[in-house]
Amino acid sequence: MSPLAGSNVIQRSPDKPTEDERRHEQRIEELAKWPSNAHDAWKKLNAVDRNLVVLQMASKYGVPFARSFLNEVATWRPQDNIQHYFGPGVGPKHEKLLAAGYQLAQKDSVHEWWIHPSGKSVTRNYTEDKPSTTASEEKKAQPPPPQEQQSRQQAEQQPRTARCQDVAFLTQHICYNSERICEIAKQVDDEAAQATCERSRVACKEANDRTTACITEEGQ
Repeated sequence: MSPLAGSNVIQRSPDKPTEDERRHEQRIEELAKWPSNAHDAWKKLNAVDRNLVVLQMASKYGVPFARSFLNEVATWRPQDNIQHYFGPGVGPKHEKLLAAGYQLAQKDSVHEWWIHPSGKSVTRNYTEDKPSTTASEEKKAQPPPPQEQQSRQQAEQQPRTARCQDVAFLTQHICYNSERICEIAKQVDDEAAQATCERSRVACKEANDRTTACITEEGQ
């Protein structure tokens, strides 16, 4: 803690995000990204983490996808995690995969990884495909929401020490997720989803306060 300039008020230094907090955030993101892993871990998750996974999944792949995932949870078995691989020039194309309920989870210069709410997945070599834009890619290309833009602008305009950079990075991450979670919560008539939205907003505000306090302190 350090006194504010010209006063006797003691200011508490912002807490640096712990490794456990970072790992927890990353785990929720990975479970939301890969339904097969979410199915496998579901029984071990508490109610809050389940809500976070579903809301982030809905934000990433859409509400119908997340609802289908929830419908599959009760009857899911490990053997349902079926993986298919298709080489260049063979296998289903984007339109067929989307029509079957798949969404694009990841892509590199050679392969695409498509996932299904049931836990099934398709890996395809797309090097012989004609250039095209999928619905998921179009969504990713859209400009970020105002809250995220504001966080990024603040991060670019304000110099920080390494410690404050860590705090600001976590703040961006928390507020980005809060915006997505609350967007989805508006579409879901569920008290638990609304409560998760409110908690995420509080977490975003607290994170912004920590970042502001850190920057103020390093400027003294």
